[in-house]
Amino acid sequence: MGSIWEEMANDGPEFLETFGRPITFRGDTFPALITRSFESQILSDGGQTYFDSYTVRILAPVGSIYQVNEPKWGESITLFNRQYTITEVASRPPDPWIDVKIKLTSTV
Repeated sequence: MGSIWEEMANDGPEFLETFGRPITFRGDTFPALITRSFESQILSDGGQTYFDSYTVRILAPVGSIYQVNEPKWGESITLFNRQYTITEVASRPPDPWIDVKIKLTSTV
């Protein structure tokens, strides 16, 4: 039996197949896990429908391109036909997931 990090990396593709949404980042389109930001959730609960920010969870196991060259603040991600800018990056090795917070830049 491997470590919890190895299990998370091994289970990641199945999670992405089931729950992933397509994003485009650095010219590549691939699935990622998407959640609304806390602020967007509060607005939604209050009856508003303004979704300007999300958290995107990217699978980046050891040796992958995004583990070697992590996403950076200011880079763009396309999601739901809109362009977003990365405002925060949370990488916690050996965790195989990288969380990036994004904010709406423009519609594509």
